[in-house]
Amino acid sequence: MLDGLKRFFNREPAGMAQVRRAWGAVSILRTLTTTAFVPALDTSALPDSVSPKAWDVVATIAGVYAMCSYLKGNNPKEYRAHGAAVVATASEVDPKGDWLLKDCIAFIASTLEKGGFTDEQALGMWMLWNLLGRTPSYDEARRAGILGGIAYHCAIDAWNTST
Repeated sequence: MLDGLKRFFNREPAGMAQVRRAWGAVSILRTLTTTAFVPALDTSALPDSVSPKAWDVVATIAGVYAMCSYLKGNNPKEYRAHGAAVVATASEVDPKGDWLLKDCIAFIASTLEKGGFTDEQALGMWMLWNLLGRTPSYDEARRAGILGGIAYHCAIDAWNTST
């Protein structure tokens, strides 16, 4: 009976495993996106005027979107279990994180609806728009797929590492 009581009082509240996994994945994501800043500059995917702090916020929010997109498309069961917890981390990334994530989702949906773009290109365009604070030039926009690809790869690696 004592063992049963110990198990009862030591168990986690419902949903805590999902929250812990989401926080772990986003923590790894932040590290991966931060370390991707210099390679993104080196490949000329980013203009030199972009600050590392702006990159950290925008790339992490983009990564949160990419992580949810990846889960929804590749593992709907994990998405149902962890998606809300991953989305909830946006507010911890930045005080405007919730708004940025909603803006990201709306921008990508609108861009994909127009056609002619991949998910990575649409995500990269959102990143450029937010990093530059203006509409990207044609030359800048050509590199959007690289930035979106960085966010997707960081997100997928972060999720798979957090298991």
